[in-house]
Amino acid sequence: MKVKETDEQLYSRFLSGNEDDALGILFERYHVPLTLFINRIVHNIDDSEEIMMDCFAIVISRKSGFLGLNNSLFKTWLYSVAVKQASRFLRKNLRTDSVPFEDYEDILKDPEVAETVTIKSERDKALYKALDKLPLDYRTALYLTYFEDMDADTVGKVMRKTRKQVYNLLARGKASAKEELIKEGFEWDM
Repeated sequence: MKVKETDEQLYSRFLSGNEDDALGILFERYHVPLTLFINRIVHNIDDSEEIMMDCFAIVISRKSGFLGLNNSLFKTWLYSVAVKQASRFLRKNLRTDSVPFEDYEDILKDPEVAETVTIKSERDKALYKALDKLPLDYRTALYLTYFEDMDADTVGKVMRKTRKQVYNLLARGKASAKEELIKEGFEWDM
């Protein structure tokens, strides 16, 4: 029985120049969740897929970038690249036309994707709608914490914030999300 390699081991294998599929494995692990994370920022699945590909191009071209992040996890580095790329995209392409995530349900027909991301109930849809109304920093901190299971230190590295700032963003984000949900007629314990 082969032990599952960590992301860091796979990336190290890629850096050593082996021709095996270490980078392909990392891509398979992260292309869907990273695209969906980026979509929560830019609100366009096509742009999100492009930005995700740009992130992996950076992973390939800036091989030393990961090593300089104070022994952080590969996932932390990848998501921080995604935040930077999505922010750069938004600055360049200020958009007023956003397409709701629900319009892309055909993506969810793939069983692997459906297992990764499901929006099952009215309550979940209301939560996503409320999150979309929050400022980007609140939305990003909440998403990374609750949907990507990152701790405050890791979220801080991705967002370039201190732990205290992350906790403040989470508290304010939860309060703002709760207000939005109450406006929509839902009661929500967070």
